[in-house]
Amino acid sequence: AEEEYYIVNWHTDQFALDPAVTYRIRALVGDVELGFADVDVVSGGKELKDVSTGEFIPLLDGRTLPIKFRIEQGFVARVEVLPAQATVLVTRTQQFTATLTDLHGNVLTDPTPG
Repeated sequence: AEEEYYIVNWHTDQFALDPAVTYRIRALVGDVELGFADVDVVSGGKELKDVSTGEFIPLLDGRTLPIKFRIEQGFVARVEVLPAQATVLVTRTQQFTATLTDLHGNVLTDPTPG
């Protein structure tokens, strides 16, 4: 629904994070990746200003990172093509039908490519 979000708090004080490593947070539904964010962990407050915020989310090690995201409506989660297999002779044609469904199994009748 519109304006509804998922929120998770990553309590980094519970993990031994390495400031030399970039961490990727991924939002997945099954095997489908809906999005991601790359996190640059720093060990001191002065290093926060050096993080390229257009590319990374800056995070001071030991702090809690609130992660907030939403899933857009009409996201194509599955494409089923029928027939699943076909043998087509040269100069002949075969018609295929594709059915697109969203994350809830609802058929999308007019999906717009993103």
